Amino acid sequence: MNQEKAREFFSSYYEGSLEAGLRQTFEQRLKADSKLQEEYSSFEETMERLDTMKFEEIEIPSFLSDRIATRLEEVQDRKAAKSPIWTLWLRGVAFSGLAAAAIFASIVGIRSFGNSASAGVIDGPGGPELSLKVDGNNVTLQYQAATNEVVTVSSEGKQLDSTDLSRGQKLVSPLHNDQPATALFDVKAGDKTTVIAVPGSKTAATKAGEGSVRDFAAALAGFYRVPVELEIADATQSVVWTFDDSKPIDAANKALQNAHVSIAELDNGVIEVKDR
Repeated sequence: MNQEKAREFFSSYYEGSLEAGLRQTFEQRLKADSKLQEEYSSFEETMERLDTMKFEEIEIPSFLSDRIATRLEEVQDRKAAKSPIWTLWLRGVAFSGLAAAAIFASIVGIRSFGNSASAGVIDGPGGPELSLKVDGNNVTLQYQAATNEVVTVSSEGKQLDSTDLSRGQKLVSPLHNDQPATALFDVKAGDKTTVIAVPGSKTAATKAGEGSVRDFAAALAGFYRVPVELEIADATQSVVWTFDDSKPIDAANKALQNAHVSIAELDNGVIEVKDR
């Protein structure tokens, strides 16, 4: 399977509708071709971004239509040979109204900035890329390797997954938690470990507690029912918390004010805690 033929299967492979034999051939080609990996990663990020935008209410500035029209003319003037097959497929989709303007602006942004464009959680081609996709109670880990490395996912001391990744390859791993209480997943890539707290099926009733930052992440996720991403070197620091705030970001800032960490609420609702 050559590059051009492989590009034609981007859509059906992403949707999971590619026939088993072709899927195996496509995956072998993808694994062996770094350029094709980059193109498929860009396609996948575009599709994920479009998927999340359908839930957003977007107000389009009055001046945007002229800019879109100008940009569209530039894109149409490009030679088709210079554009991957999947971008031509996207261009052929029938859009209308405000949704058309918003989606096209998103695609233009991604095409302009390459792999650095995403939902605000991808660092870019120069470093490892870890993000969480949140869909209701479902949380999916997405990690793209910056070098050849082994990524392991474990919970409560039990290894759930171990994957060898080549540079640019992406791991997509659902983080299922069917238990009532919060589950902590340890994602280790190289010498770095990220802790992901995934809420359980029931809201935690305990409003106050004391323990490590790791314990706090579990308590915060359980009480406010939001995933928490913990990327700090020392998760054993002792903290005290009381959940009197209406927002999880405010509760996190209050509890961790002396922990020398930075705290952010991402667009997908995840509370991110990192070393300063």
